Amino acid sequence: MKRISRNLSVKLNLFIPILLGIIISVTVITFFSIRKSQQNIYQSIERDLSLEVKTIIKMFEREYTLKLENVKTHLKIAHDLFYSENLSISNEKIPMNITNQISQNSHEVLLKKWFLDNTIVQNDKSYVDKTFEIFGGTTTIFQKSDSGFVRISTNVRKSDNTRAVGTFIPN
Repeated sequence: MKRISRNLSVKLNLFIPILLGIIISVTVITFFSIRKSQQNIYQSIERDLSLEVKTIIKMFEREYTLKLENVKTHLKIAHDLFYSENLSISNEKIPMNITNQISQNSHEVLLKKWFLDNTIVQNDKSYVDKTFEIFGGTTTIFQKSDSGFVRISTNVRKSDNTRAVGTFIPN
């Protein structure tokens, strides 16, 4: 019995360090493999997200360019339409109650009458509706006042769906 015990003890003394070496080696290799995999996954995710951000930026830039060209074209059309009619400005003034579009404060101003082919521009919607039919965009005719630029004709709508005539962009 002592012999078996001694034999087992010698074998065990030889086997335990080898077993510990194997366990430590496998643990270290596993740890470094997991760490390297995490780094690769993070780099891959970062690369993919960076590519997606670049793609979205290009989409926005392209959309911006297209919209800007569209606006420029519409502005040329509106300009040509406006000046194809006879514009005259009278020295006669009309009172207009105007509202600051930011503060919502109102006051009355006197504005010179504007005419397009003998039709008074203030509160008239024919020109702005005509431009909407042609290119579908919003159009506003502004008149400069001491308070700012007053919308004297527009197809821009307020929250209550009425036209924003009489609102002004403050100086």
